[in-house]
Amino acid sequence: MAELPSYYQNAPDKSYLNAALAIVQLGSAGFTILLRTSRVGSLGRFVFPLYQNCIGFLILAPLAFFYERDQRPELRFSTACRLFILGSIGVVINQVTYVTSSSSVSSLVSPSIPAAIESITPLFTLILAGACWLEEIHLRRRDGKAKVLGILLSCLGAVVIALGKGPVLLRSLAVPTNNLLQVQVSSESWQLSSIALIGSICLGIYLILQVPILTRYPAPLSVAAFSCLFGVLELGILSAIFERDTSKWILEPGSQIYCVIYAGFIGTALAFGTYSWGVFRGGPVIVAVYQPLRMVFTCTLAAVLLHQPFHFGSLIGTVLVIFGTCSVLWGREEQRRMAMGSSLTEHLWSPAD
Repeated sequence: MAELPSYYQNAPDKSYLNAALAIVQLGSAGFTILLRTSRVGSLGRFVFPLYQNCIGFLILAPLAFFYERDQRPELRFSTACRLFILGSIGVVINQVTYVTSSSSVSSLVSPSIPAAIESITPLFTLILAGACWLEEIHLRRRDGKAKVLGILLSCLGAVVIALGKGPVLLRSLAVPTNNLLQVQVSSESWQLSSIALIGSICLGIYLILQVPILTRYPAPLSVAAFSCLFGVLELGILSAIFERDTSKWILEPGSQIYCVIYAGFIGTALAFGTYSWGVFRGGPVIVAVYQPLRMVFTCTLAAVLLHQPFHFGSLIGTVLVIFGTCSVLWGREEQRRMAMGSSLTEHLWSPAD
């Protein structure tokens, strides 16, 4: 049996971790709203993530230096190579695909197929974690059934939020979009879906790869900081090669600057720092299972701030996501209780020395 992560053994950490992961998704929803309303499309596709991760690294680096200087081991070359790969997958590919799909013109209308595909990260992460023996999945036990059912419900709920309609519960105050825009949305959906799928897969791999790295290098903030550093170096090279037009590098005063600053603080520093800490304390699945909450928060914020219509399907999807998340958390808590009971039984029945 695989050793239970420290997440199962520390109740206060469990509460803090759950709250932190939920807050990250709320902040990410705000980032999504900013991407849809800001003119970040005028920046190069590699330039915006470059600026974002520069800010994120400048925040994470001093935090990692001061808070982890007593627990951070020596950085070996093999670990640095793994961190380079981590930055390539989690920072470069994941963030470039996310910004590309979220800042697209079609994203201004509503969360559609690309947004739904982004929410399959928990399912992909669970499959990959089970295949790598990083997560115990006992399909014949109630804890395993609860985890699998919860993740399926969360993913289904996110899809229902993105694609479901039904009666309008909160009507839009905005001007209806014209037919031309609706046609453009339809024609671009599958292209954006492919981009979103790549980003979801990369995020799942990013979470999984952190497990062996954090085992050798148990400093989550440092892992997040080094990932951003290598991501900045790679994005800088890609921007220099593909973004020759100087106008693609210039930030317009106003919404673009606010969006970049917000992205650096929330989308990189808070999110990546919490992801690494979450993997370190509870494993990759517990981090991934909160991803569909972004759809819930995004849909709610869009209805409140952007006056977009809130449909009955969004309400049903929200209930499914919340129920699914609670089911996974219950399954992991049940697994903890069963493991503790098994250990106690083995201790009581073990022969005396």
